[in-house]
Amino acid sequence: MIRIGIVGSDNSHAIAFSQLTNLPEGVKGLRVEDAKVISIWGFERKRTEEVAKLGNIPEIVQYPEDMIGKVDAVMVVLRDGALHYKFSKPFIEAGIPTFIDKPLETSVENAKRIINLAKEKNTLITSFSTLRFDEPVVKLKEDLASKGPLTAGFVCGPADINSEYQGIFFYGVHIVELSQEIFGSGVERVIAVNNQNNIAVTLTYPDERIVELMMLGNAVYTFTISAFGKNGWNYWDGKQTPSPYYYGLLKFLEMIKTSTLPIGYDNMLEVVTVLKAIEVSYLSGTEVYIQDIR
Repeated sequence: MIRIGIVGSDNSHAIAFSQLTNLPEGVKGLRVEDAKVISIWGFERKRTEEVAKLGNIPEIVQYPEDMIGKVDAVMVVLRDGALHYKFSKPFIEAGIPTFIDKPLETSVENAKRIINLAKEKNTLITSFSTLRFDEPVVKLKEDLASKGPLTAGFVCGPADINSEYQGIFFYGVHIVELSQEIFGSGVERVIAVNNQNNIAVTLTYPDERIVELMMLGNAVYTFTISAFGKNGWNYWDGKQTPSPYYYGLLKFLEMIKTSTLPIGYDNMLEVVTVLKAIEVSYLSGTEVYIQDIR
């Protein structure tokens, strides 16, 4: 049984992950059998008590570091990505496998610090949007293997440049991660245009690939992917399984058991770098090269 601690009761993900492991019925028929959330910390006591009750979490700690020595793994799920380096650092230093909810960080410098610390301490870490591993997205990727090589595509999803949780980073990360999962890494340059909080982004690669992202801050809440290859195309209409968190949690636990990262360090860092490039581009009105952000 893998004992998990959660840092950040402000995020609904704390409820989702703990219910998947702790409730006998799981979530909508999905349940993780070989792990249990045993401890949680949050900024606000009342909110933390609510989450602990909903997720059947037995312990609320006074300080996040109080979990060290009690847990086998930790999930840092604070909504504000700018806090992720600060709150993941003690656990990485202690050698505790760590899941850092999307985004890894909102600062490229701090994202590099997390990765470098993990390498130095030989600690397993990962960070991703659970949508990457939801069944419909996995099936789309599998189908597209016969349609490639992929040369063009479109990814759409919600984002809010005015979010109190570091603007475009908070929800825009889903769109960038889905793009990377389907079309791959290696983005060379970015240009983004903001029109009344809807942001159109073009990602250009050094090879044939070009991908359009539509980040919706002034339109319906929806996700979609269309991917075009030299031998065909396919799309995802945005329909999700009852709990994408289930598949994300399984990936984290698989990492712990196999010591294999579900996403490489370079890809984790590129997500943050691309998001920063998008922000710089729509604020400046210029095309931004990824190498200038690193």
